[in-house]
Amino acid sequence: MYRKWLLPLAASFSMCFLVGCASNPNTPSKYDPSTSARLRLYFDSAYPIVIFNHKCYPIGYEPDLDVLDTQYRWDFAPNKTKGIPATRPGRYDEFFVKAGVPMTIRAASSNFDDAVYLTLEPGKDYEVFLDDNMLLTVRQIRANNGKVAADLLKVQSAKACPRWKHERKFAD
Repeated sequence: MYRKWLLPLAASFSMCFLVGCASNPNTPSKYDPSTSARLRLYFDSAYPIVIFNHKCYPIGYEPDLDVLDTQYRWDFAPNKTKGIPATRPGRYDEFFVKAGVPMTIRAASSNFDDAVYLTLEPGKDYEVFLDDNMLLTVRQIRANNGKVAADLLKVQSAKACPRWKHERKFAD
């Protein structure tokens, strides 16, 4: 019974390791300040998820969305850095993100749920974290002559998306 799906699954993982897994076009592997921004996401109380090209966030799992999903980060893993100057302690990962692409960032748990909508500008550094009121805070990071400044940005709140209209059909 298990052989029916075990062999294709093993082949998929093998191909991913040999050839390389597909990457997200909105998270380039190299930083180009003319086309991308750097984004630091903190994991203080929740794992944020970034949904590209949407002003809202889905309720439930939507595999067709273009996302930067951070929920599979190991708690004991070291911070992944991309060169953004340090501003505060904490667990975080940094990403190169295509600038000019609208995105919704959401962090949720059983105690809180917050989401913001924004578009990053090329060549700039940003950080997102939960404040003391469990609301997402977005700051732009600037370094000048060895001094680091973090400017609070006003961002729009994001709402849940209306239910998706399409239906999925699964093969037997």
